[in-house]
Amino acid sequence: MWPLIIIGFPVVMVVGEPVNRYVMRLARTARMQQETVVYDADARPARAMVFGRTPPHVSLLLTLIRNPLWIALTAPGRWVGDQFRRTCAG
Repeated sequence: MWPLIIIGFPVVMVVGEPVNRYVMRLARTARMQQETVVYDADARPARAMVFGRTPPHVSLLLTLIRNPLWIALTAPGRWVGDQFRRTCAG
C-alpha cells in the first residue's frame, strides 16, 4: 500500500478527505444491509440490525484509509475543511 500512496500523494492530498468520508459511509451501509424485525411482548415490532461481513472491496478501502501515511497526507485537507466550516458557520 505504501508505494501506491506515495505515487499518488498529490491526488491523496486533494481528494483524500472526501474519499475518507465516502468509504466510511460505504462501510456503514455495507455492515447494516440486513435488518431483522423482532416482536416484543405487546406484538409491536422492534427493529434490530444484524451486522454481516464487509464486502472485500470495502475491506480493502478501509485498509487503505487506515494506513498511517494516508492519514498523514489527508490531515491538511481535513484541517482546511474544518477551518472553512468554522469560518462559514461563525
